[in-house]
Amino acid sequence: MHKFLTIFLVSAGLLATNTATAQSLGNSPYSRFGIGDLSTNNGSIRNFSMGGSGVASPNSYQINELNPALLYFNNNVIFELTVNSQLKTLKEDSRSQRDGSTNLGTIGLAIPVSKRWSAAFGLKPYSTVQYETNAVQPVINDPGTQALVKYSGEGGLSEVYFGHGVKVFKDLTIGATASYIFGTIDNMYTTALQRTSGSQTLTSQQLRIRQETSYSDFAFKTGVAYRRKMGKYNVGIGGVYNLATDLNAERRTYIERLNTSGLDQTHADSANKKVTVPGGFQLGLSLDNALNWSVSADIALQNWSEFKNFEGNSPFENTTRFGLGGEFVPEPASPKYLRRVTYRAGFSYGQTQYVINNEQLNEAAVTWGFTLPLGRSLITESSFLNLGFALGKRGTTDNSLVQENFIRAQVGLSLNNKWFIQRKLD
Repeated sequence: MHKFLTIFLVSAGLLATNTATAQSLGNSPYSRFGIGDLSTNNGSIRNFSMGGSGVASPNSYQINELNPALLYFNNNVIFELTVNSQLKTLKEDSRSQRDGSTNLGTIGLAIPVSKRWSAAFGLKPYSTVQYETNAVQPVINDPGTQALVKYSGEGGLSEVYFGHGVKVFKDLTIGATASYIFGTIDNMYTTALQRTSGSQTLTSQQLRIRQETSYSDFAFKTGVAYRRKMGKYNVGIGGVYNLATDLNAERRTYIERLNTSGLDQTHADSANKKVTVPGGFQLGLSLDNALNWSVSADIALQNWSEFKNFEGNSPFENTTRFGLGGEFVPEPASPKYLRRVTYRAGFSYGQTQYVINNEQLNEAAVTWGFTLPLGRSLITESSFLNLGFALGKRGTTDNSLVQENFIRAQVGLSLNNKWFIQRKLD
């Protein structure tokens, strides 16, 4: 027990430090809009490896983040820590650029409270912002001068969550998660004039407008799962509803002049508004033999047209996403190591909320992954190394848009342990 708590507290400190600095996943020009790229639909590495599916598919040795109703099936104390990595190529017409990064992901701890109730809490990224776009624009009536313009931003939001899963009837479980969302996003607009005089190129002082926006508030989601044995197989159906939330947003605007003598900063103003994150729901089906294989299919819908940014505008469109995946363990109790490895694969396809040049962007990916047992699995404890990968693309190069070709990887550790065992002396 003490080992688990020590690892959890140390990892939480590391993740909190990482969250306070940045949550970069590489340059993504579309993270400029709204509150960044959201990472709320993937769940655990298991779900990520199965095309983001698993709303109706329980697992006993990994935390069921996707649907809180499935927390009931976590009958051990489980500690999880993940690391996220991404390598992407940005393509626009004939130009391309490669970016990538690695950062700490989720830290979580699940505890069975009773035979009918399990709980989990942890810290994970909610959204990420990292972009930089440069442009050169002519100055009207001054052919020897150009305006250099740069849009850039960084930061993101994090989520502290506390979830519960309870069995209410023989085949029915329900759950709920309360989260506190917080973080800061910096958006910057920088301009400078560049003049050509003979063989010399002169650049005037830069003017930068920096908007520092801090977000915070609570969010809630509910879940339900029904799992019934039919002949040799178990059939499951699950649903999750994310309630809409109004985030408190405080924006501080700074006007900064950058020159050779340093930075001249002016605090322009400060304002408080509400930013509305819309509600959405996920539905899933699953089929398994309760032994060594399972398949699942999910659909997720979110009313992004109801999103309201700091200015009160609604720049997005509603989204629909599909996920399909499965997992297979050749022989869970085999003495041969490779036959005890869990193999997963999946596919996901759907719309993003981003609409650029009157075109809504899509994202598609193939996924795969593994769970590797570590050491000997005992009745009281077991450890696993989880690996997940995704290869896909977002967007298109049509209509002067940017296409992102990416490979994502997640690596995580799951430690399972039984606490509060009553020991008997002979």
